Amino acid sequence: MRSTCPASSPAAGRSSAESPPDPALCDRLQDWAAGKIRLLTLAAELEGAERLAAHAAARGVVVSIGHTLASAQDLERLHACGAAALTHLGNGLPHLLPKFANPLWAGLADERYTAMFIADGHHIPGGVLKAMLRAKGLEHSAIGSDASPLAGMPPGRGERKVKRTRTPPPTAGGAETTPPRAFSSLRMWITGWPATNRLLIILPLAA
Repeated sequence: MRSTCPASSPAAGRSSAESPPDPALCDRLQDWAAGKIRLLTLAAELEGAERLAAHAAARGVVVSIGHTLASAQDLERLHACGAAALTHLGNGLPHLLPKFANPLWAGLADERYTAMFIADGHHIPGGVLKAMLRAKGLEHSAIGSDASPLAGMPPGRGERKVKRTRTPPPTAGGAETTPPRAFSSLRMWITGWPATNRLLIILPLAA
């Protein structure tokens, strides 16, 4: 279960951070979720990120870096505090980034992190996903989903439990997908059932 309180960078494609790094808030959310929160997405460069990462990791929550402009140095610091994954690497980023010093290259290069990718053909084009998986290696990759109660719905307006949202025609914002659809997309770019099986089944179960 993904945390509902990711501490996201306003500069990484968000109009404002969803919440600043706050261990007390995450403890309250974990209490409300009856201990079922297993993953926390955190922008590594935010003030207080190290404290929250250490706090969550000590309580058995997987700390994942995402919606971030983290540098290689930020990933180094957060790994020392227990961070172990990268949330939908390649997304949650501005369209324009420095040529080399950016979170995408840093995340692909750091073998201590498992990178999650959204394989729906919208969040990451197929050829780019193939290159990223080759760079990261299957042993350090996993396929995630941006699915929600609105997954699979056509473009238009939908309603979640507590807020309204809109899924426009094919853009990342309207590209929420399910694992079976991700499997179909992966088969176009990855040869062989064992590789797809590892990304969609074995690694998620191991986590």
